[in-house]
Formats: sequence, C-alpha cells, structure tokens
Amino acid sequence: MDGFFDMDGHPITVEQWGALFEDMAGRTIAKDHLDGDRLLITVWLGYVDPDIESARLFGTALLHGPNGITELQTYDAKAAALAGHARHLTELKR
Repeated sequence: MDGFFDMDGHPITVEQWGALFEDMAGRTIAKDHLDGDRLLITVWLGYVDPDIESARLFGTALLHGPNGITELQTYDAKAAALAGHARHLTELKR
C-alpha cells in the first residue's frame, strides 16, 4: 500500500490529495487544548510512504510554544486515530 488516500482509505490522485491537504480545518479530526500553550491535535495526512512500514493516513501531535511540535503517533485508519488521540489525551492530563 503506497500513494495517496482519502479519509476512508480510498486511493486518490496527488492533485486531489493536495486540495484536501490545504484545508487544515477539514482534515482535523480531533483537537484538545491543554494547560498553557499545549494543543493535542490529530489530523488526516493521507499518504503512505513505501519506505515506511506503517501507513501515515492520520497522525497525532502535541503542539507547544510558538514552534514546538512533538509527533506522537501515526495511524492507518480514522477509528484508530481517534482512539489514539483519546489515549494520548488521557496520558497528557495526568
């Protein structure tokens, strides 16, 4: 599995991917503001790199400060991404 995919995992062209990727609000599937300036966000990434063993259809990251980003996990399906986001949120709130 490699190439570009929509949120449901269906193959799309690079042009379709580019148009969808530009819409940050539309590709954000979960977002939680934490204490201070931290933001936990899970977004649709929509691609699979053949050189990486796991799919990168979705990803969760922790944004902190003006330029800080910590990538936490990538996922191959929306349901897994939402579950992963919830799990990271619980861990970060401890």
